[in-house]
Amino acid sequence: MRVPRCDKCGRPAVALLTYSGRHLCWEHFRELFHKRVRRWLRRQWFLRRGMRVLVALSGGKDSGSALHVLNEEFGDRVELLAISVDEGIRGFRERTLERAKEAAAREGVEHVIVSFREFYGVTTDDAARVLDRPPCSFCGVLRRKLLNVKAKELGADYIALGTNLDDFSQTVLMNVVKNDIMKLARIGPHKLRIPGLVPRVFPLISIPESEVLTYALQEGIPFSEEVCPYKFLAVRGRFRKVLGYLESSIPGTRHSLLNFYMELRPFLGERARGVRVGECERCGEPTSGRLCKACQLELEVKRLLGLPAEQD
Repeated sequence: MRVPRCDKCGRPAVALLTYSGRHLCWEHFRELFHKRVRRWLRRQWFLRRGMRVLVALSGGKDSGSALHVLNEEFGDRVELLAISVDEGIRGFRERTLERAKEAAAREGVEHVIVSFREFYGVTTDDAARVLDRPPCSFCGVLRRKLLNVKAKELGADYIALGTNLDDFSQTVLMNVVKNDIMKLARIGPHKLRIPGLVPRVFPLISIPESEVLTYALQEGIPFSEEVCPYKFLAVRGRFRKVLGYLESSIPGTRHSLLNFYMELRPFLGERARGVRVGECERCGEPTSGRLCKACQLELEVKRLLGLPAEQD
């Protein structure tokens, strides 16, 4: 069988960029990967020497690749820390945390592990048992709050997430279909700090999931291939299928959604500025209501479990 050759140098190719039709060898693929990270981060943060960047490390290929490329590109200028959240998903999170520990050790960065059980007193498994809907929203909302709280405690200037192009374009499409303007405005990336919120950046925002996998394998990044047992309950799965079909029939659809969103951001920002943000009466985190969404969900699950609202 004929081995595809790199369109730049003629060496054996490791990747086909379907949206452009180019084959690339490892050297040129890696060069492009890093170039994209640098270019897109310039649009997301104000880089300054000595700032602290907290990388959310799940143990998967995306967050592991994000940590590695940030260390390669900016490790001599910024202080990197890693944080992993144990949401309390038995049989899944234990194994992914082991890979997260390996990835952090490989990069030589401090690694903090926090858990839903310790912070909230309830877990995602608890929520799955008592809620009449998939626990994914519960998990995502509480994870985002916990990351923000710990980022402030650790003095982080930014939180870096392993969100890839597939993830991001799915999120944009979901919120467009749902006509949820405020969620679109809150997605990020957040270049400016909103009081009480540590801005989020997405180093891999322009890179397809398949290319992140190629990068992780070629770089030897430790990662788990475990799949969350609740993943198939989420509505996102439908949008993943739709977007997969669109990308295969109209290559470049994911990039178009990303660019559409980035063009829309200034207008979304204007809309978001009209919303009054105060503090949650219970925890002090930013919210537009009396209680933040995380507290509402935490209290709902505790009530259904027959647990007291506050931990001893």
